[in-house]
Amino acid sequence: MRGKHSLFYHILIFILAQLVWLSLLGIWIYWYVSNYIVFEKVGEEVSPQLIYDVQNALPFVLGLILLKIFDSRKILIWFVTAAILFLSIALFGSGEIALYAFPLVGFAASVMWSIIFSLALNSLESHHGSFSGILCTAIVGGAVVPLIIGWLGDRFGLRTGMLFLYIPLGYILSIGFWAKPLIANETILSKRKTEEK
Repeated sequence: MRGKHSLFYHILIFILAQLVWLSLLGIWIYWYVSNYIVFEKVGEEVSPQLIYDVQNALPFVLGLILLKIFDSRKILIWFVTAAILFLSIALFGSGEIALYAFPLVGFAASVMWSIIFSLALNSLESHHGSFSGILCTAIVGGAVVPLIIGWLGDRFGLRTGMLFLYIPLGYILSIGFWAKPLIANETILSKRKTEEK
């Protein structure tokens, strides 16, 4: 019984952390763009419609393809690692690089929610409806991390405050290593191994 509660708290913490850092990411992008003319010039050159189409379709299609080829935990590890890399590039790179790196953080994060949700539900033997309701309700608690980043930003600067995002990303990364779903997602590679036996 204790294992179920422990898993619940880990998943709840993850959801809260992910929502907070995504909110802060949006605020950081808005602040960056509104304060630097360079970003406005680059933004005029790139068609917003092209960006929205890629952001909506590409993660969906890529996620479906990857889940048919690789285990969901590996995909989670890869995309969290990519998000950490893009966040580092955005925070420590030049302004023009950050303009492209921050949306790539969002791209990497777009695959995470569905994988974590499915790993959480697949780790329980029963009460899936109640647990999914709790996971969705936990989204409301995502306002805590932006407050922490804002507080750190007021005291030490926004870039330093944004460094706090490494903590939730590190936690999400750890889920890819310790999650033990009852049934692993069926991949092309697992089908071949089953057929060979």
